[in-house]
Amino acid sequence: MYKSSLLLLCCCILQIKGFAQQFNTLDCEGQPHVRHEAGAVAVNGKLYLLGGRRIQAVDVFDPKTNVWDSLSKVPQEMHHFQPIVYKNRVYIVGAFTGGYPKESPIPHIWIYDPTTDQWSKGPEIPESRRRGGAACVLIQDELYLIGGIQLGHTSGTVAWVDRLNLETGEWKMLTDAPHRRDHVVAASDGKCIYVLGGRTTDYHEEGRFTAFFDTAQPAVDKLDLKSMKWETMQNPLPVASAGGTAIHANNHIYYTGGESDQKEAHDEVQVLDPKSDQWTIVAKLNQGRHGTSLVCIANSLYIASGSGNRGGGPELSSIESAQLP
Repeated sequence: MYKSSLLLLCCCILQIKGFAQQFNTLDCEGQPHVRHEAGAVAVNGKLYLLGGRRIQAVDVFDPKTNVWDSLSKVPQEMHHFQPIVYKNRVYIVGAFTGGYPKESPIPHIWIYDPTTDQWSKGPEIPESRRRGGAACVLIQDELYLIGGIQLGHTSGTVAWVDRLNLETGEWKMLTDAPHRRDHVVAASDGKCIYVLGGRTTDYHEEGRFTAFFDTAQPAVDKLDLKSMKWETMQNPLPVASAGGTAIHANNHIYYTGGESDQKEAHDEVQVLDPKSDQWTIVAKLNQGRHGTSLVCIANSLYIASGSGNRGGGPELSSIESAQLP
């Protein structure tokens, strides 16, 4: 009995250690434009960094050579979005444009084609459902837009859930998520959508506009794609933040970064095992950051740019990576 228990304990320790991968800051040729409230995606083995405050060029990183290159500029300022890739094109849905604090939702979808380095305007978003700072995740041909806030950093945090069929163009409003939140992200294992982090930015304490930093949301909401029913998972995020980033990789959900009531951006790398509903903090970033994306290329995780403290700066140009077990 003792030997069996000891063996089980050793296996658990080895499994946890397998996830405790160190993030390393890469030494690169060239560097991206500093930016935050931007997004990153992986397309054909390269990392594309898009958007952020101001009119920014698209920056592309090749992990085989550790070289950065700059491409065309965005057609308009776009920030506070979670990009998705569909048929090798990048879709930006639920983004803001304009300056703090009353940024306006972009009324349509923007599509970027890395093959041609060209932008095109996609379908309009229904006027009554426009917002920014929303989570966006792709399931086969359908895009899910979850949460967000209607008017920048001032008002209208919502729990809305919308589904857009990218083949037919059909837009459908679904049942609200259990929690309203913005500066939120989502990830999916193909069976469920997991909604993580975020805050209620429309919360204001009299005389203290930045009170919303205190409202980081620890709850993890899960949408079962078969039953289309929501539930809030038993175990919340160990460390709650808003403006973090999440990805499904290696059969787990990875969440890192974000901002809250502390000065420095978060650096914890938190991993959810969907089968057991257990969270583990497995590592730390070398540089905490918020307002960017975690991507997976060739069994390695990458994160670049973002803001090093809560709010708008310092904006970063570094890129880190960690190999998955």
